[in-house]
Amino acid sequence: MRRPLRDKHFFSPSQQWKRCLFPLLPLWLFFALQSGFAARQPAFYNYLQTLSTSQLIAKGAHYVEETDNADSALACYTIATSRYNSHMKEQDLRLMGQAFTGKWYVYLFNFYDYPKAYESLITLEEIAARLPDIRARVYNNFGIFYQTLAEQGGDRRQDSLALSYYRKAFWLTSAADGNTLDLVFTNLVSVAERVGKMGSLRREWLRYKWLPQTRGNHYRLYNYRLYEANLLMAQRRYADAERVFASQLRGLPQEESELRYHYSACADVARAQAAQGHYADAIATLTKALAIARQQNMKDAELEAYRLMMDAYAALGDSSRAEQSRYRYLCLKDTLLNYQQLTGVNELRFLNQMRKFDEQIQANEHKRQTQQMLMLIAIGVALVVGVLLIVLWRKNRRLRQSNANLYDKTVAMLRDEEEARRRREELERQLAESNKAAAKEKYQTSHLAEDNKTGLMERIREVMETSDEIYTSGFSCDRLAQMVGSNYKYVSQVINETRHCNFSAFLNEYRIKEACKRISDTGAYGNLTIEAISNSVGFKSRSSFVAAFKRFTGLTPSEYHRLAMIRNT
Repeated sequence: MRRPLRDKHFFSPSQQWKRCLFPLLPLWLFFALQSGFAARQPAFYNYLQTLSTSQLIAKGAHYVEETDNADSALACYTIATSRYNSHMKEQDLRLMGQAFTGKWYVYLFNFYDYPKAYESLITLEEIAARLPDIRARVYNNFGIFYQTLAEQGGDRRQDSLALSYYRKAFWLTSAADGNTLDLVFTNLVSVAERVGKMGSLRREWLRYKWLPQTRGNHYRLYNYRLYEANLLMAQRRYADAERVFASQLRGLPQEESELRYHYSACADVARAQAAQGHYADAIATLTKALAIARQQNMKDAELEAYRLMMDAYAALGDSSRAEQSRYRYLCLKDTLLNYQQLTGVNELRFLNQMRKFDEQIQANEHKRQTQQMLMLIAIGVALVVGVLLIVLWRKNRRLRQSNANLYDKTVAMLRDEEEARRRREELERQLAESNKAAAKEKYQTSHLAEDNKTGLMERIREVMETSDEIYTSGFSCDRLAQMVGSNYKYVSQVINETRHCNFSAFLNEYRIKEACKRISDTGAYGNLTIEAISNSVGFKSRSSFVAAFKRFTGLTPSEYHRLAMIRNT
C-alpha cells in the first residue's frame, strides 16, 4: 500500500518522507504533548499574538518538523489564520495559504481530526480562486486528504476522488515547477495502481517523460521506474516488475532523509516477489523493510510490513509465524488506536484552551474597542467643552472689557460732574427751546414764567446736590417743593421740561450717583453689603436698586463693586 507524499512547498525537503505518507506519530509524542505545558500557558499565547503572520508560520513549521510539538504548531497556525479575511492583498493572501496548509497538515497527520482538516482545505480552495498559481498544490492536498481517508476506511470511492484531484493538480502544474510535478506524479501513480487504473495514466506519463532532465534529480528517475514497474504489475509481468523495483532501490541515495523511499521500494519488491509465489524471498525483503521502518520510527510503515509478512507466512503454510506476525500487527494497531484516542483527548483539551484563549482575546478586543470608543467620545466632549470654554472666555473677556469701560466712563462722569453740569444746562436750554411748544400745550394752564423756571431749577439742583435728605426712603416731590419754596406742580413741571423725565427717575439718578461713590469708597463703605448701600441711598428693595443702577451705569452693582476693588488695589 503506497501512501501519499505531501507538498514540499511549505516544509523543508529533509522532512519530505518522514511525515508525508500518513505519519501516525509514536506514543512518545503524546508524552511530549503532555510535557508542552508551558506552551499552553496564556503568556505563551500572548507572546504568539505579538508575532507577525510570517513569523507564526515559520515557528509552526519548526514545531512540526524539528520538535514534534503539534499543539504549539497548531497554536501558531490558528492565530495566523484568525487574521484571514477575503479582502486581503495578494502578499498577505499567500501567507494565509501557507498558514492554512500548515493547519491542515497538523489536523490531518497529528490530531487525525479530518473535519477540521477539511475546513482548512475549503478555505485554501477559496484562497486559490484568487491565486491560481497555488491551485495545483491545493488540489494535491485534497488528493492526499481523500487518499488518507481511503486507506483508513478502505473506501475505494475516496481513492477515486483522490485520483481526480491528483490529475487536476498534475495538469495545472507548469513544467517549470518540476519539484511539484515530481510530487504529484508519485501520488498519482500510487492511487492509480491501488484502484487498478494504471492504463489511464498514458497522457500524464507522456508529458512527465518529456520533462527537461535536471542533473542529480533522483526523484525523476525514481518516478520513471515507479511508473514502469507498476505498469508491469498491472500486466502481471511480476518478474520484470521485481527487476525494475530492485533497480529503483539501487538508484536511491544512501541518506537518512531518503529511507522512506528505501522502505517503499523494498515493500514494492516484496509485493512483486509475493505475486510470483516467492514468499520466502518476500519475507526476507520485508524483514529489511521492517528494520528501516523501526529505525525511522515509521509506525504506519511497520504496520504495513507486519500485514504483508502475515500474508506471506500464511501462504507458506507457516501458521505459527503468521499468527506471530498477526499478533504483532494487532498489538501495534491497538497501540496506534490507543494513541489516537489519547491524542484525541489531548486535542480536545488543547482546543478547549484555544477556545478560552480566543474568548479572552475577543473579550480584550471588545474591551479595547469599548475603551477606544469611550476615549473618542471623551475626546469629542473635551473638544466641544474646550471650544465652548474658549467661546465663553472670549465672550467674558469682551464683557469684562466692556464693563471696565462702563465703569471708567461712570467714574469719569462723576469726577467731571461740574463740567458736565454746565454742559447739561446749555443742552437743557437748547432742548427747552425746541420743546417749548410741547411743554406749552402740557402746561397751558400754568402761570410759571421762564425766569422763575430757571431760578426754581437752580434751587432744585442745589437741594439735590447738597442735602442728604434725598437719600431717605420717604423723600418725595412734595418735600422737595417745600425745600425749594415752591409747589408740587411747578417742581414737577420744571423737572419734566428741563430733564425730560419724571421726579422718580430724577431722584434715582442722584441716588445712583451717590451709590457709585459709596461703592468706590471702599475705605469708608467697604464693610457694607450691596443691599446695605442700596438702603443707605433710599431704595426700599434690592431689585429696584439693581434695575435703576444698571439703567444708569450699564453694570450691576456687584460688577461695579468688583471693578472698583480692582481699580483701587
